[in-house]
Order: sequence, then C-alpha cells, then structure tokens
Amino acid sequence: MKQLDVKIKIGFLIALLLLVGMVLLDLVMVFASQKHVIRTEKEKVDVLIDFICVQLISGPDGEDGFNDGIDTERIRNVLDTPGVTAVVWVDIRGDLHWLGGREDGVAASLGRLVQTAKNKRVRRSEFIGETWGVFWRQRKYLSLAKPVFDASGNAAAAGISLCLEPAYAQLRKTQKFIGWYLLINTILLSLVGLYRIHHLAIRPIMKIVRRAEGFRAGDSTFLLEEGGENELSRLSSAFNRILDLNREDQEKLQYTVSRLETAMTELKQAQQEIIRAEKLATVGRLSSGVAHEIGNPIGIVLGYLALIKQPDTEESEKEDYIRRVEDEIERISTIIRQLLNYSRPSGEGRQEVSIHDELADVIQMVRVQPLFADVDVDAEFTALNDTVLADPDQLRQLLLNFMLNAADAVKMSEQTDQGRIRIESENRTPSGPDGKELPGMVRLVFEDNGVGIAEEDLGKIFDPFFTTKPPGMGSGLGLWVSLLIVESMGGKIEAENNPGGGARMILSLPVYEPHSGNLDEYNGNKQ
Repeated sequence: MKQLDVKIKIGFLIALLLLVGMVLLDLVMVFASQKHVIRTEKEKVDVLIDFICVQLISGPDGEDGFNDGIDTERIRNVLDTPGVTAVVWVDIRGDLHWLGGREDGVAASLGRLVQTAKNKRVRRSEFIGETWGVFWRQRKYLSLAKPVFDASGNAAAAGISLCLEPAYAQLRKTQKFIGWYLLINTILLSLVGLYRIHHLAIRPIMKIVRRAEGFRAGDSTFLLEEGGENELSRLSSAFNRILDLNREDQEKLQYTVSRLETAMTELKQAQQEIIRAEKLATVGRLSSGVAHEIGNPIGIVLGYLALIKQPDTEESEKEDYIRRVEDEIERISTIIRQLLNYSRPSGEGRQEVSIHDELADVIQMVRVQPLFADVDVDAEFTALNDTVLADPDQLRQLLLNFMLNAADAVKMSEQTDQGRIRIESENRTPSGPDGKELPGMVRLVFEDNGVGIAEEDLGKIFDPFFTTKPPGMGSGLGLWVSLLIVESMGGKIEAENNPGGGARMILSLPVYEPHSGNLDEYNGNKQ
C-alpha cells in the first residue's frame, strides 16, 4: 500500500510537471503563431495595396501618371480575396472612392486612415474591433493604408481592411489538434517516466525499507551485496560499513554505561555511608550530653532510695518517694528512647511526614543537651500545610543538624546575653518564568544570634569538609550532608546573615499534595 501511494504521488507529480511544461510550450507556440499569422496577413494586404496602386498610376498608354479612368472591375477582384472587407482609395484631387463596406464602420475608419496616409505621405496601419482568438480576445480587423506618388510628386493613397477572424478560426482548429497531441504526449511520457523511476528508484528504496523494517539487533548485514556497481549495491556496502562501526560504538557505549552505572551505585552507597557516618557522629555528640543529663536524675533516685531505707520513714513518705523515683526513671527512659529513636535506621522510606511534629520532637530532644543550657529556643509554626514526602530518619537528621549548628554558633559568639534560636514556618507558592504558579512549598527559617557567617564563606559552607569550627568540633560534612538530603527531596537550602547579627538558614521543601501524584514520582526517583 505504501509503495502504491509513492507511485501515485510520483506519477501525479511527473504528469503535473509535464502538463505545465506542455501548456507553457503551447502558449509560446500560440504567441508565435499569432504573430506569424498577423505578419502574413500584413504581407498579403501589402501585395493587394501594391496591385491597387499600380492601377492608380498607370495611364491609358502606359504613361507614368494618375489614371482618371480606373478599371474598378479589376480592383473589385480584390474583394474576392478571403478576409478583405473593404477597399478605399483617394485620388490626386482628394476624392474618396469605395469598393465594398461603405456603410460599415470599419470602412469609414479605413477612409480616415487612407486620407491620413495621403496627407502625411506615410504608410499607416491600425487594428479595429475585437473577436475571439485562440485563448483570449484579439483584434478583429487589420486596416492598412499606403500612399503612392507620380513622377511629379503628386500623392494618392489606397487602403484595405482585412478581417482576421478566419485566420484565428484556423488557429483554433489547429490548436485542438495540438491540445490532443499534448495531452496524449503527457500521458505517455508520464507512464514512461513513472516506469523508469520505479525501476531505478522506488523499487530499490522499497527494498531498503522492507529490510529496515525486518532488521533486528545482531544481524550481521543490513543488505545483501548485489552484483554490479549500481547505486543499490554501493548503498548496501555503505550501510553495512555503518553497521559495523555502529556495532563497535554500541559495544563501547554499553561498556561505558555499565561502568557509569557501577560508579553511580558506588557513589550512592558512598553518599549513604557518609550520611550514616555523620549521623553516628551526631549520635556520639548527643550521647555525651545524654550521659551528663542522666547523671542528675540518677543521683536523685539514689537519694530517694536512701530515704526509703531509713527505718523511721513513714509509709506515706515512702509512697511519695517511690512516686518521685518513678518520675525520674521515666525521665531517664524518655531521654534514652529519644536518642535510640534517632540513632537507629527507620527503614520506612519516603512517606507523608509532618515537619512540625518532627521539629517538635527534635527540639524536645536537644533541650536536655548541655549545649542548649543557655540557649532559648522559640518556635512559631504558621504554615497551614506542613506535610512533605520524606524519610523521617533523614528529616530528623536534617533538622537536628540545623539546631546543633545554630547552638554552636551561639556558643562561639561568647556573648554575655542570652543565646537565642528562633524557628518559623510558613507556606509559599512560587511562580515560574511564565507567571504560572508552581507547587506549594513549606519554608523553615532558623535564626540565631551567634557569630554569623563571613561574607567570603557564604558560597563555601555547603562544600564537603569545609568548616569554620575549631579543630575537633566539626568534620565539615554536616551542611553538605544536609544539602544532599534536601536535594533528594526536591527542596533547597539558603544561607544568609541577619542584619542585626547572627545567621539565618532557610529550608524550603515541596508540600505533599495527594492529587498531584508526586508520591509516585518520589518512589520512582528512589528506585
């Protein structure tokens, strides 16, 4: 079917081009024929006028002078010439003589033309009226006037009006024959051209198409070599050489892709190891604070137990001491449980998580740390939608890094007034370049009144192993790991200094909207 469509299109194109060419050729022929016909008619009229002029200047005895006794019968024979409609002459005295068509407007116009030729002593011609030519309207009558002189220089003139319609009729008759000839010629040439094009081009191309449609990976050759040095044979050889080169390139590409996949897997594993190592470092740092915090309630428990052992302690007092011991033990259990919950991997993967809930848990966990003993933590949650898609374990690690960095900055400032960490949340709907609203974001701002960030370091704080803390206090991986986690969630982190002192870290994460289908997108990225 496809081959038939190609043949029809090519055949139609060939026929159209040939037809246009034939029509243009025919138009040129018609123009040339019409000019030739008019030129021939003019020559015929010239001969007839010369005949009349001879009659005008031939005397009775062959003398050279105007003849007053013109033989009109001989001139009348001119009217028998096909196409001649009127004959007019003017004698030396200016008298106008008519033969045929005297009442005709064409003859009247011819009379004026002959008078003009006599008076101005020049040959004059004009076309009068309209008739149908071959393809369009043409002039119907050809009028020609010519002066004649005697030996004394006296002038007379003669003119003839010739109808061109018989000549055009003959051209139209000839054109019909030519039209049929051109049509038959176009059809025959189109068929011959289509046959040759099919044999030379369409059939080899369709063979290539069928081979391409049936070609499968692993085939050794695209086309079989054909005998001879024709175009198909050379094309087959060229395709086979391309296939050989392509096969080699594919093998190299597959090997490179395999190496890249292996490297990417190893890189992801290394990133996860770094994240886990940074988490363990944070756990170790929190553990020292937990050990210090547990010492106080343990001392209280031991004191109450000593009071309970005294023999003079009343039962009501013992019950009160036991209740207080239980409270302190519950306090110890809560601190240890929070540390264990943070330190063990969740294995839950990405899920719907409330940032406010996770941040509240992190704030409660760090309050017991000695690092936060002189730091006032103020949280104001104004975001109406705080649900994001995240790994709860990684989200807690991210929030904890921000809290610890802010507290470290406050301690490094060595200020006498109270240290402050302020956390705010809000929702924002950013706009794209075309003004269209993008998916909503939840924005967390961590502000502190610590030492701030040097202007030259603002562009480097997220680089791995970059740190401004004293030796032994930081590995320089905390913010880099945080950046990895945030980017994997489709968010971003910004850092800037507060005008009044301290630093501000801005965390933006996409809000989870169930109808948007971004849960599938996250799961796909994870896989």
